[in-house]
Amino acid sequence: MRDLLASSLLSHATEATQQAERYHAQDRAGDAEGYEFDAASDRSLANRLGAAALWWVTKDMSLAALDAARDIPVISTEDCPADTGLIGFAHPLPLLDTTETGGFPVRLSDGTQHQLTHAHVDALVWTRHGVDIEVRACVQAHRLPGPLPGHTGPLQPFIAIGGTLPLDFEALDARGRMDGPAGSTRISPGSPIISLMAMLAATWILAATPTVSDRKQIDKPRHISSQPRDPGPPYDEHVTLIDLRAPRHIATPGDDRGRSGREYRQRWIVRGHWRQQAYGPKKSKRRATWIPSHIKGPEGAPLKTTEHVYVWRR
Repeated sequence: MRDLLASSLLSHATEATQQAERYHAQDRAGDAEGYEFDAASDRSLANRLGAAALWWVTKDMSLAALDAARDIPVISTEDCPADTGLIGFAHPLPLLDTTETGGFPVRLSDGTQHQLTHAHVDALVWTRHGVDIEVRACVQAHRLPGPLPGHTGPLQPFIAIGGTLPLDFEALDARGRMDGPAGSTRISPGSPIISLMAMLAATWILAATPTVSDRKQIDKPRHISSQPRDPGPPYDEHVTLIDLRAPRHIATPGDDRGRSGREYRQRWIVRGHWRQQAYGPKKSKRRATWIPSHIKGPEGAPLKTTEHVYVWRR
């Protein structure tokens, strides 16, 4: 999927360059500028994908990250595990509403274009340049009524957003806007786009927390060949599988009877929560740390559960 995505980005860059050249021939330099920016951005990302960290996230781990993303306080430079990365989700994330960024076009079988405003997220690609970060949300092509213009392959990027680290989500919600790539996109409070950035940050942190996740490296099958499409670093041939650990059962002397003397006949799940943990010289810095969900109640009692429906909302 990584290799085909890189090929798709280069294909899109070629089409954007050709369109820019047509505009220049018509003395429309202003119209050509946007296509030139897109072409350069796509080529840069395609070449960087060869060294990208590759993660495959199970459904359970995705649900845990969605839960944690609801109230994650901040994403810092220390949380970003690599300059470039691709996260694939075994189960698609909720539909992402891109209305406020104008939606995105798809090319139908009759050659016409149709503007979509919603798509599932099957993968996230991030690139970091110093403190600046750009994230692209990708969808599997079979979920769309047609491919994105200029893109090929099974995984297609349909929106790009950017920001500067550290990114304070609480302040961002209060301020009510976020600058996108080239400073052109304005994001409103409670935006699904903000939630997408929060989801990425939560996935990074939970994947690095041993009490929450299991990490296992999977080697590439021998029959699959990875070759960079342009000169660049050798392609990484390993994928890290990230799965959720089973919730711990915390047995304490008060499990069978609470402080009120009430006898508990069920176990229940205590939702995980964030804590600003001190670290660094003289504990002068703070890092968002996820305290994982755990189970309370008498050992062996039935587990009380509720069904959760996740939407892009903070």
